[in-house]
Amino acid sequence: MLLGDIIKQYREEHNMSLQDFADLVHTSRSYIHMLEKNYNPSTGKPISPSIETLKSISNAMNTDIENILKQLDDDQDIYLDEEEYQKQFKDEKLNAIMKNCSERLKKCRINNNFSIEYISKIINVPINKIKRWEDGITSDIDNNTLNILASLYSVSPVWLMGYDDVPMEKTNSLDKKDSKIKFKFPILGLVKAGYDYFAEENCIGYISLDKDVSDIENYFALKVAGDSMQPILYENDYVVVHKQDDVDNGQVAIILINGDEATIKKVIKYNDHIELHAFNPYYPKKVLSKNDDFKIIGKVVEARISKVFE
Repeated sequence: MLLGDIIKQYREEHNMSLQDFADLVHTSRSYIHMLEKNYNPSTGKPISPSIETLKSISNAMNTDIENILKQLDDDQDIYLDEEEYQKQFKDEKLNAIMKNCSERLKKCRINNNFSIEYISKIINVPINKIKRWEDGITSDIDNNTLNILASLYSVSPVWLMGYDDVPMEKTNSLDKKDSKIKFKFPILGLVKAGYDYFAEENCIGYISLDKDVSDIENYFALKVAGDSMQPILYENDYVVVHKQDDVDNGQVAIILINGDEATIKKVIKYNDHIELHAFNPYYPKKVLSKNDDFKIIGKVVEARISKVFE
């Protein structure tokens, strides 16, 4: 018998899962699986345990290592030297890291709705090279580029490289010399009263802001609908909004009226009421008093023409 056969037989007799047995041996489920299959997917060759592995397995089975050795076929190779044993996994670990890196690079880009062309401009790297990174063909990413991408995606550089590390970073900022992009925040799809419009499922994309701010969590973007704010804002343009419940007289705000979807208007304040003014002269002003159902939810701080996102 091979060691994998012994392990599988023991598991079946004791009604144990791969993970249950792996926990007893203090190793990974995937390693036990490789032993049972007698196959290392990284090298395409049979996997050979070390003498230390045999000791751990015999302890898990509550038996002596001699009993296991007696059951093994002559075809079962065993490493007596721990360093030689570890060599068979070096390529596997490297391949796993490269695979993680390529998958994470592509996933982060797609999740942030960034095209390869856009990333190419930001990091000044040819499109073909970025494709090779994402396809796992090569991983020759210099530290400076890696840090820019990690900041752009708001993840840890170590995690983005493919290593087992926490994915998120606390900071969203990039060094000025690296890129003009400072922060990114969500484009919301729907803004209505009684609806958690900051919910993850309401995020339809991301947008970046070219300035340093201390409360990035209070910024969001909306897509302009209709022509009431022409000739300043056109349909499919984007507005960057700072979340707040009041604005100064004459500022452009996002207002909820009667709980319906938000509207973008210039706010003119009076002692007993406010007026909402459209930029388009064909739209009449709307007068709202304290008795009306309305709520200011943010101030427009920047506008983006739609071509930026094509």
